Amino acid sequence: MPEEQKEKASKKKQEEVREEALPVDARLLSDAVIELNISRRNVGLYPPGHIRISSAIERAFDYLSKLFELRSNIFLGITKETLVIDDKILDSRNPVFRECARSFHNLGLAGITFQSGVKEEELVTLHELMTMKDPPSAKAFVEAARDRGIVHLKLNPIDYSSFRFVEDELRDGGKGDGGSKDLWEDYAYGLMHGKLAV
Repeated sequence: MPEEQKEKASKKKQEEVREEALPVDARLLSDAVIELNISRRNVGLYPPGHIRISSAIERAFDYLSKLFELRSNIFLGITKETLVIDDKILDSRNPVFRECARSFHNLGLAGITFQSGVKEEELVTLHELMTMKDPPSAKAFVEAARDRGIVHLKLNPIDYSSFRFVEDELRDGGKGDGGSKDLWEDYAYGLMHGKLAV
């Protein structure tokens, strides 16, 4: 391999490592989640093309676009009532975050990766699937999303076969006394850190 190609490959790898280390702006992420939750509700309430849907989707998309200036992929871990990003739980007292977490969790989703290049139509389609009268869940939901053209949102269904210890120590230092809430948080962390297959 010529020296120039090696240098370019090395530079690209350094940029990827640096990109992974960049923290996501908490305020932007919070605003994006809030707008995604509003747009999800609006898709369920109003007919396709309604101004309330398009304006909420546009706002969510704008926040996501700003986040993509920091990183090309944003993984959002989902527990029963909390959202997790970069080893941090978004304010679990915030009712909007809890509602958003519940809406994803009730569909059997453990995580979602927002990838640079996502289109507003993909967000609308995701919300249409989520707000169906009898939405599919888990793997069926992921397949339905893929069939409907969602390619820039990687949906991770809950895989109950992954519920076993990978390491000797739990995230809380081995205490393991936190109950089911910690179980879901540990599951989300496992997805984030590649300890669980999807």
